[in-house]
Amino acid sequence: MKLIVRSIEAAPDPTHDIACRIGGEELAVILPDTDAGGAELVADRIREAVAGWKVPHAASPHRVLTISAGLAQIPLAPAVEPVALNAVTDQAPYGAKGTAAIRYRLRERKRKVFGLS
Repeated sequence: MKLIVRSIEAAPDPTHDIACRIGGEELAVILPDTDAGGAELVADRIREAVAGWKVPHAASPHRVLTISAGLAQIPLAPAVEPVALNAVTDQAPYGAKGTAAIRYRLRERKRKVFGLS
């Protein structure tokens, strides 16, 4: 877990992005001034950093430690329900895991998911 945390800490811009643990083995990186393309670049940097450690992991089809990342983008809005945003983001990695590839998945949702009309 420490290697993954180090990989995450090195990927975003520390002047305004936030990395935090949200429970168990789940971590979040909040990128307030980043569009979907930029978020994909950050996710790729994290994925490459973790892969670079080459930590053995017998249960992985790749035989090394990998990450599953979920990306969620919200529209500019005055308020967002954090629980709803987390739920959307949390579902994204499951689609990526099913492919047996080292990748991430972006999940975009409409405003109503966040309690906005």
